[in-house]
Amino acid sequence: LELGREHGARDRICKCKHYALFITASILHILRNNVISSSGYLSGCILVKPIYRYVVVMGGSGSKHQRKSTKRHAKGSPLPGTAYGSEPPRSGGAAVDLLQVKINVSDLKDGQMCEVEFEGIEERALLIRQDGRLHAVGSKCTHYGAPLVKGCLGNGRVRCPWHGACFNISTGDIEDFPGIDSLQKFEVSEVEDGKFGVVTASRKALAASRRVKEMCPLVLNEDNRTFFIVGGGPASVICAETLRQEGFKGRIVIATKENVLPYDRPKLSKALHLTAEEIQLRPPSFYHDNNIEVLLEKEATKVDIDAHTLTFADGSSLHYSALVVATGGKPRTLPIPGFDLKKVFLLREPYQANNIASSAAGKKVVIIGTSFIGLEVAAYLADKAESVTCVDVCDIPFGRILGNRVGLAIQKVGVAAATPILTMESLQLVSMGGSFK
Repeated sequence: LELGREHGARDRICKCKHYALFITASILHILRNNVISSSGYLSGCILVKPIYRYVVVMGGSGSKHQRKSTKRHAKGSPLPGTAYGSEPPRSGGAAVDLLQVKINVSDLKDGQMCEVEFEGIEERALLIRQDGRLHAVGSKCTHYGAPLVKGCLGNGRVRCPWHGACFNISTGDIEDFPGIDSLQKFEVSEVEDGKFGVVTASRKALAASRRVKEMCPLVLNEDNRTFFIVGGGPASVICAETLRQEGFKGRIVIATKENVLPYDRPKLSKALHLTAEEIQLRPPSFYHDNNIEVLLEKEATKVDIDAHTLTFADGSSLHYSALVVATGGKPRTLPIPGFDLKKVFLLREPYQANNIASSAAGKKVVIIGTSFIGLEVAAYLADKAESVTCVDVCDIPFGRILGNRVGLAIQKVGVAAATPILTMESLQLVSMGGSFK
C-alpha cells in the first residue's frame, strides 16, 4: 500500500479487487526495470513504464480481440486493442490522463498503416510500420481533418489524401503545406517478440489532434534585429512561426492592409457566411505569447533596400534587418462596362464573402468563372439563391486546368451538373432599375 501511494495510486485503485496486482507488478517492474509478462493469476498482464507514471494494462493473451484476424491492416480499418487501460494513477491532484492499448501487430506489414481505437474517446491514432519500426501519430490531417490512413506513405512521411500536406512519421512535424500545425506524436513499443504493440497517448493530446512546435522567446538585449513581413496570409504566419521555432530571438513584425488578423482565405469560397474571427489562423493570444507583432490596416507603399526602411500609406516608416514580401495575389477584374456597379462583387476578403452571402439570398446569381472558386461559390449558393448560373470563356468546367476529359466527368455530377454554364464571348453588365442584364 505504501508503494502504491508512492506512485500516486488513488484510493479507488487500492480498494479494487486487483489492488494486489497493481502493487505486485510495480515491485516486479522496479526490480527488473523493463516490461514484464507473468503467468498464473497475472496471466496477460503487462506493465509499461510511460513518460510520467506506471500503468497496468489488463488483457489476457487469450483475449477475444487478439484472436481476431488483423488482415484489415492494409485497408486501414480501425483495429481494436486487446485491452484498454483506464486512467493511470494521479499524483498531487493532477491527472496524468494517459490511455494505453495493446494490439496485435504481427500482420501489420512493412509500409502499411492502420488506425488504433482507444476506449471512451472518439479520436484515434495512426499506427505505421516502416523499415521494421512502429510509429504512432495523430490520425487526421491538421489542415481540414482528412483521414491520413487513406493517404500516401512515403520514405518517413505520410501525405494527406486531400490537399497533400506532409508529416514526418517519426516526429509528427509538418514538412509540407497546406496546414500549419503538426501531428501529435505518441509513444509506441513492441512486446512479446514484436507480436504486440503498446500505444500510449494522453487523452488531451488525442482530443487536441494537433500540435504547435516549441518556439523560443523574444530576447531584445541579445538580438536587436527586426524581421519584417509584409502580408497577412498563411505564408506570413508560417514565416514568423518558423523564425521562432528555429531560434530567432529578435523582433518579428507582420503588417497587413486588412483590419483583421491573418485568416484561412480558401475557406471563404466554401462558406461565404464565415467571419474573419471564425477562420483565424491563430488567436490573438498566440501572437502575444510568442512576441509576434501584427500591425493591422498598415499598407506598405515603398521599400528602400539601401536604407532598409519600409514606408506605409499613412506616412510612417520602419527600419528592418530583413524583409519578406508575402502579399499574395488578388482577383482578376474584367475590363468590361458595368464592372464597378454596386451589385457586382469580387471575392478575396471576409467582408466581401459576407456581402455576397447576404445579397445573393433569394436572388438570381451569375458567377463568372467555372474553376474551383467559382463552383465552390455555386455549391454554397445552390440552396440559398433563386438561381445560379456560371459564365466562362470555355463551356467545360476545369477544362483549362484539368483537361476536357476530367472537366466533362465533373460536369456530370454534383453542383456542376445542376448549374447552367454559359460560354462567354462578349460580356457587358448593364444596370436596369436595380437589376442587371
